[in-house]
Amino acid sequence: MGKKDSASRSVTRTPKMSSVPEALNSIGITGPVSTKDTFSIEYSDGLLVATVRKSNGVVQTSRRSVDGSFHESTLFDPESVSKDTRNALIKRLAAGRMTQSEIARRTGVSQATVSNVLRK
Repeated sequence: MGKKDSASRSVTRTPKMSSVPEALNSIGITGPVSTKDTFSIEYSDGLLVATVRKSNGVVQTSRRSVDGSFHESTLFDPESVSKDTRNALIKRLAAGRMTQSEIARRTGVSQATVSNVLRK
């Protein structure tokens, strides 16, 4: 992880692997995180967003304000819905002004797949 301090120098911090599940849990991700899972943690405008994609395709996303006044979690299991239902969900999320990248992150598909669904 790189971060700029007040003097605009690059500061690199490498978290201990044992602290990764703790960090994800503090943002709102529940359940164990495996070494086969992928995850990201992003920060923008006072919101932390953590996304975990499990090896089985399940995607969990948690958004939390740093002041604790807001928390939102989603869980998407692509195996529990048909392709048509997934595509309808993608279209509803796009209609709600969510970006293609955000939709891809929440549904566990690529941004290109989201784009293809929205073109149809």
